Amino acid sequence: MPEKGSVRTNKDRQLSIVEGIKPYLVVASPYSVWNPEAMDFRVAQMTRTLTSVEIENRHLQGKYPISDMHILRAIHYFGFASMPAIDKLLQYWREKDAIEAKQEEREQLCIPALGKGRMWGRLETLCKNGVVACHEFYVNPSFRAIDNNTYESGSSNIQPRRIFSATGTGVAMYRIALQDKMVLYDQRDRYFGEDEVFRRVMCANMVASFLDSPYLSHVRFVYKQQVGRKWVQLLAVLEMHPEGGGKDCRLLMESLTVWTNPRVVTHDARIRSVCERLKELRDVLEVSQKDLPTYLLICAEDAKGIETIRSCIAKTDPMMFQYCLITTGTVLEAKQTIANPNKLAESFLEFNISGGNATLQGATGYYFLTYSDGGDYGKN
Repeated sequence: MPEKGSVRTNKDRQLSIVEGIKPYLVVASPYSVWNPEAMDFRVAQMTRTLTSVEIENRHLQGKYPISDMHILRAIHYFGFASMPAIDKLLQYWREKDAIEAKQEEREQLCIPALGKGRMWGRLETLCKNGVVACHEFYVNPSFRAIDNNTYESGSSNIQPRRIFSATGTGVAMYRIALQDKMVLYDQRDRYFGEDEVFRRVMCANMVASFLDSPYLSHVRFVYKQQVGRKWVQLLAVLEMHPEGGGKDCRLLMESLTVWTNPRVVTHDARIRSVCERLKELRDVLEVSQKDLPTYLLICAEDAKGIETIRSCIAKTDPMMFQYCLITTGTVLEAKQTIANPNKLAESFLEFNISGGNATLQGATGYYFLTYSDGGDYGKN
């Protein structure tokens, strides 16, 4: 475990974190299943299904510039992602490539710098050209009440949320164009229900929140860890390196959703799935700890989701509590951690084991939650 500061200072900080995020814990994540009819999860009309011949013709017409291949790559690495997460990953790659290009004395890759307005335009075009799918839905009313981006400027019309995924043709296109064989296309993505789609979007947002970290040394997506005779697939793994000495560590990035469309997947079945996933993650933790100090960062939907995860961990292996940090999709959005990574230090909870019970407290003393430009958040 990380070193803690003085009891009083640390306790005050823990209480401050809890009080700061308590109002958001009871609000379900915008990426969680609620009333299936009211949320109206669907493929957006701007998404077009084109034949391979049609896509080839558009390619010959120059409809798919190389810079768009990096957008496809970013979407595919996340699986399903929000526009801010896609933009942040492109920014991370672009800045990383600028450093490497200078060291290697070569030209920089044409990774686009778009921003919100231009990014939307490129995504819309990619959807119309058959290589990206846009999914849209309405967020739950409890989140809508605290979301500043739900309404258009000067309008009371409720706008749907949009998330994106790459089609099989889109994945094949960027992998060939960029000679990138890192992440294979998984056809199962096309058949995921809303709960699994949202699980990936929340994890993408959490990963994107760490991409500005001064301690991030490497990030791997859809990484497979061998555990005995089986392989466990992880959504993302971050390698962290502290400045000025200290121990490197590894972060296993995970999101767990418990709310489902009950006419498709029962709540009990989903809980069993969450418990099974936590058993896999326990095994990965055991293997990873032999190499580097490893922590499991989990993004849940709300306080009820956190309680379900806590119960599953208690049944699976209580030793996991000491390596787990947890937050919710609502907390990350309310703190706007993708745009403000200095807020990470006030966005996570940890488990305190006392008397055989695991209670929640503010996560403090973890260097990877701090940010060099954001003051001394989380430092003791």
